[in-house]
Amino acid sequence: DGAPRIEVRAPDLCPHYAALRMADVTIAPSPIRIRRRLELCGMRALNNVVDATNYVMLETGQPLHAFDAARLEGGKVVVRRAGDDREFVTLDNIHRELKPDDLMIADGAKTLAIAGVMGGLNSEVSESTRSLLLESAYFEPITIARTARRLGLRSEASYRFERGIDRAGQLFALARLAELIGQLADGRVAGSVIDAEPRPAAHREIALDLARMAVLLGVELPAKETRGRLVSLGARVSSGRKGGFKVVPPSYRSDLNSWEDLAEEVARFSGMSDIPARLPERPCAATAPDPRRELLARTRESLIGCGFTEAKTIAFTAPADNRAFTGLKSPAAVAIVNPLSAELSELRLSLLPGLLGALRFNLNREAESFHAFEIAKVFYAQDAPIEEERLAALGYGVLTQYALGTPVGKTGFLTMKGLLENYLDTIGIRERVEFKPVEPNRAAYLHPGKAAQVLLDGTLHGYLGELHPAHARRLDLRDPCALLELDFGKLIAYGSRRKTIAISAPPRFPAITRDLAMVLDRNFPAEDVLKAVAQIETPLLESVQLFDCYEGPPLPAGKKSIALSCRYRAADRTLTDDEVNRAHAALVRSALERLGAELRQ
Repeated sequence: DGAPRIEVRAPDLCPHYAALRMADVTIAPSPIRIRRRLELCGMRALNNVVDATNYVMLETGQPLHAFDAARLEGGKVVVRRAGDDREFVTLDNIHRELKPDDLMIADGAKTLAIAGVMGGLNSEVSESTRSLLLESAYFEPITIARTARRLGLRSEASYRFERGIDRAGQLFALARLAELIGQLADGRVAGSVIDAEPRPAAHREIALDLARMAVLLGVELPAKETRGRLVSLGARVSSGRKGGFKVVPPSYRSDLNSWEDLAEEVARFSGMSDIPARLPERPCAATAPDPRRELLARTRESLIGCGFTEAKTIAFTAPADNRAFTGLKSPAAVAIVNPLSAELSELRLSLLPGLLGALRFNLNREAESFHAFEIAKVFYAQDAPIEEERLAALGYGVLTQYALGTPVGKTGFLTMKGLLENYLDTIGIRERVEFKPVEPNRAAYLHPGKAAQVLLDGTLHGYLGELHPAHARRLDLRDPCALLELDFGKLIAYGSRRKTIAISAPPRFPAITRDLAMVLDRNFPAEDVLKAVAQIETPLLESVQLFDCYEGPPLPAGKKSIALSCRYRAADRTLTDDEVNRAHAALVRSALERLGAELRQ
């Protein structure tokens, strides 16, 4: 009968393809009743053949297409991926750029249509058309949605395909289309239906347990009423085990795939408002300790208590941000196959770009300060995409006023370092953490003179510092912006136990304070000075705090002055000046000897 062969070379994307030839077709305007109905449905009438495909699509929900059979070459129709084809001219006479995985309809020599989206100019039905090849197929929703979104080409057909159509409705719609074309265009069927179904639809049979349904819905329905409601959906229902049912949903309800879906449909018949408002009964049992949940709770408690707000940002980011903010590692980024935009085409390597975007968003709306943290995943590529959990924080502007009458301070490096130390003390690992200068060519997004790497038991665990001035200028920031990012996943192993807090009565006797100023090398860390002084055995010494760090005249070049406040107190008496002076003198001698420092006069 001259019918072409059907070859489905992409059965994963097109499990069913049916076609039918028609001859002696006369192209003309459709009757007024057809045109009017199409216009009322928002569709433009073209001619009797194209109008028939649209009319049947509206009747059945099955998108259809008509090719000019005289323009087909090679005696076959091929359903395949685009492969090496890079361009295609659609019916609207626009050149479309193709990707290798786009699903195409082709003949023996050329491509004919972008499957499920739009036909081609090279096979459209025109006034000279006398024979047709009618197409009715099922295309996988994901591939149609991806292609239509990328091309910006939304048609009535793609709208239906990407939401899922009746898996068993292709032949019925094809027969209805042939009947309507015979009425409108005087066409006759020229041969039998060509039906290619390389992957038949799976048989869907769902076991519905009435007892489980009652627990889910919170109300028990009689078995007879449940059966009636399911039959009203078009489902085939038979008796199952333990008083339940075996349900085969209708083919056009592709959304019914589990017993929970069926339970929702049963409840919907009478309305969700008929379900009583009470909690379902659940057995109570003790749960095992969850270290991650406990650490999350303590982390939120600590950071919120310091005045920070928890934020949630999207995991998509721009490639430029991934290159600038590589996070704790420098891996390859994970590209998104079908990005929403070029600015959101990769998965983030760091949480900081998202927090900086939130900062800029708030500043654009006249906010004067912004302090937030986020606990979320980052992604990077190795043999396969890897996910890791991070904790990041950002501080900008005034955080808090410490007391009435005191000057208001803006968040900087030391503020964020104090926040981190407080948090580490909360989870009981402060003594295992130290801060070191950032290694060259690492964390280039941080200010070179106000940045530190966070080491946990000697291994890199995160970065802390102020935003690099170049990035600050790009974001139009007037004040310092402090940043922090830690490997939160590794913290779980360390912070799973709550720190024991010892409570003692307020001291009865006053403390006496003495200052100690030492001159050391400029690169000598102040933290090492504090540790060395605290380790000196001085019975009356209660605490040591850093209160000043100075460089410049009259100090020699390459030197700095570290000033400490040493607090002395006795538990059983008020100290005399002579006692404190002797203890402080011994402390000064030991400190200078240990550190190789000079006493600043």
